[in-house]
Amino acid sequence: MASQHKVVGSPAMSVVRTTKTLRAVFTPYMVEIGLRPPGPLVFAALAERDGLTQTEIADVCGSDAPSVTKCLRGLEGLGLVRRERDTEDTRVQRVFLTPEGKELAPRLDVAWQQASSEFFEPLTAAERTQLAALLDKIFEYHRARRPEPAVIT
Repeated sequence: MASQHKVVGSPAMSVVRTTKTLRAVFTPYMVEIGLRPPGPLVFAALAERDGLTQTEIADVCGSDAPSVTKCLRGLEGLGLVRRERDTEDTRVQRVFLTPEGKELAPRLDVAWQQASSEFFEPLTAAERTQLAALLDKIFEYHRARRPEPAVIT
């Protein structure tokens, strides 16, 4: 007897499939400028607001602290970011773009726009806005219920 609850064709399956497609479209653009997932998300957060704490980066990216720490190690290895102790609270580390990171930031913007244009090509501007609002609504609902994102390996 077939289950009444279908996985294939469900909204959750659509999100999973679309997420895989998003990664497939975005990754070549990011690799071309020297970044690999999830580096572009962390890098973009810092390009918009340099000097964030690791906790703030995790919040902006919807990630967990261990993933951000690992990603920052990679970005440090590339010479794109540096960490410094906060002057007011030495338990806190702030993350800053290096001069090389600041030089790369405009290239990330261009690559992100190109990848976005390709990925969202089938949608109108109004549909893109609606999709972003719906996804943000789901994200905020679950963030309020589960402040710590699950670690996905």
